Amino acid sequence: MQGGIMRKRRNPIERRRARRPVLWPWLVVGFMGFVLTPIAFVTVFGVFDFDAEAISFQGEFNSDDAGGLASGEGFFWTWAIATWLPGIAGALLLWRGLDLNRSDLTHRGWHYRPGKAPRAAGRFHTFPVGVKANQRVSALAWGSIGTRVAAIYTVWTSHKYRYSVEQLELPAVLPPVMLLPQGGYDKLMTSLGGQDLHVESAAFNARWRVVTDNPAGAHAFLHPRMMERLLQPDVEGMAISVDGGTLLSWWPGLTPVDTAMRHLDVLDELTDLIPASLYSQFGTPRNPAWGEPTVEAPALTPEQIYAQQLRDQTFHP
Repeated sequence: MQGGIMRKRRNPIERRRARRPVLWPWLVVGFMGFVLTPIAFVTVFGVFDFDAEAISFQGEFNSDDAGGLASGEGFFWTWAIATWLPGIAGALLLWRGLDLNRSDLTHRGWHYRPGKAPRAAGRFHTFPVGVKANQRVSALAWGSIGTRVAAIYTVWTSHKYRYSVEQLELPAVLPPVMLLPQGGYDKLMTSLGGQDLHVESAAFNARWRVVTDNPAGAHAFLHPRMMERLLQPDVEGMAISVDGGTLLSWWPGLTPVDTAMRHLDVLDELTDLIPASLYSQFGTPRNPAWGEPTVEAPALTPEQIYAQQLRDQTFHP
């Protein structure tokens, strides 16, 4: 498995959809505004005189200068607004883009860790969460969906390509399976390798491409009720993986928190459809270091449980 689905080459899908948002023009214009606005002020108002040794005040204005000053003032404020606002907007977009509003999830009883966080080595083997052995995540938020432990985070496959990931813990480790929308990831499929699995449902084959190194486990996972749920409109466009004792969905670039929470609701319903026979036949025990997959309620609130896990370092995305 580790040599099949995990291996990846550079591909146009990733280059087109997962690169960083283009914010540098906004920031450059804003920086120029901050630097050049004082010079524009001096030039337009004419109240200062640049000297070789110092800057000195030139004198008072008389009534004849009022018209020129008024027009100059209008030009100055137009310049300031045209240059400062893009810079401020770019900075806000950069900050909100990196944070993804995930800190707002603390109001729902979730826990949030800004910046980068370590992850359990060797847990995942599929794209994009298992691309690098020393892969780290950023903007990590985790909490509960029902009684299941859930997480939202950003994973970087290189220095400039990132993916938003929604993760739901499973009670056991199942064979890795990737479900990709037809047509959207064809070149990515070629670069990943693995077996392209077909099922008996023509409608399902038209909607999904399945990549796995364990066809028997994938067929057991894709039973009729599971395929019926995966054909519903709210699942369209999602990329879904079973890997590392979790059910994952991921998307190139950034995903708004509301969208990520809807994806987790879908994953929760899909988890309900996993039959016990699949765990007994194909499942292997979870690593205890990953923490418990469910939340005991109501002994502790989700926030208390995840705060304890954070202290004990038992939660590993």
